[in-house]
Amino acid sequence: MRSLLRFKQEHSRVLSLLNEPFAIALSNFLRYAQVVKLKEQLADDNQYLQDELQKKSGREIIGADFGLKGVMEMVRQVSGMNSPVL
Repeated sequence: MRSLLRFKQEHSRVLSLLNEPFAIALSNFLRYAQVVKLKEQLADDNQYLQDELQKKSGREIIGADFGLKGVMEMVRQVSGMNSPVL
């Protein structure tokens, strides 16, 4: 004969102890998901604004072919890098 599993008072107590940590974990997850969504939206907005700025300002730098020629060559050499350059 199979005995049926029945919930006892101890089970109820354990579940009530887990209620608050689970609620906190769920709240933290929902907040994290919202932060990730906002971060992605901010990155998209930033890219859009960078593109718009590029369109408005153009690519030409006055003096790039004359007095700034050496500086512009150095800029081209490091332009593909993601690290800051002084």
